[in-house]
Amino acid sequence: MPYMRAAILAALLVTAAGAASAPRPAHAQAAAPDVVMLHSGGMLRGTIAESVPGEYVVILLVTGETRRIDAAEVKYAGLRAGAPPGAPPPPAALPSPRRRPPPPARVPMARLTLEAADPEQQLTFYTKTGEAVASAWGYYSGAMTVRAQSFKKLCTAPCRVEVPESRETLALALGDRAPVPVPGAVDLRGDLTLRGKYKDDSGIRVGGWVIFGVGTAVGTGVMLVPLLGDNSSGDINLTPLFIGTGIVIGSAITSLIMILNADNPSVETVPTP
Repeated sequence: MPYMRAAILAALLVTAAGAASAPRPAHAQAAAPDVVMLHSGGMLRGTIAESVPGEYVVILLVTGETRRIDAAEVKYAGLRAGAPPGAPPPPAALPSPRRRPPPPARVPMARLTLEAADPEQQLTFYTKTGEAVASAWGYYSGAMTVRAQSFKKLCTAPCRVEVPESRETLALALGDRAPVPVPGAVDLRGDLTLRGKYKDDSGIRVGGWVIFGVGTAVGTGVMLVPLLGDNSSGDINLTPLFIGTGIVIGSAITSLIMILNADNPSVETVPTP
């Protein structure tokens, strides 16, 4: 009997020791007095066992584990009641401001002073903007070429105007006539004075029509002389017929050359002082 009592007493002591070493219940874990907040955003709950400022912190976690954290990682270590509030959430990204389109590139301008070499002439300056060429063929006339040109008016001299710097083909118009292109292209850059000259050949063209009319009339009259004369003998003198034909053909060729004679415009370019 004494041995049995001793065995029962030993069993009770072992059971009590095991109960003392068992893990704490969950309500004990929740009552952890200290926290360690990390710069990374993490947080450890437990009891701080050791703290060396500037070096490290040792905390006994509620799970029974001991952790040592370098001071460089620690944001706060102390009582849970004195812990700072959690970091605020990052601000919502603001919409990117609308970017204004870049201003258009500045086009360099040429400043032009337009003059007429002959002050008595009313000259209007133009720039050539386009040209179209079409070809056709006729049964009697053969191949024909039709050319159409378009122009943009600058101003009537004397005047001043600004245009984008470029290389342009100019044209001049005398009075109310259509513009006539100036041979060659002109560089319009910087400050320039353009002095226009216009050779008017309209008198020559009028003379060509006069020669054509007079020559045709005279030549036809000469050719009719043998037919209108006395032909009782039955012999017809063909000499006037040949002479009249020569007069008509010669006057037609001469008048055609004069009628097709075009006006001759030109432009002198000098830097504006």
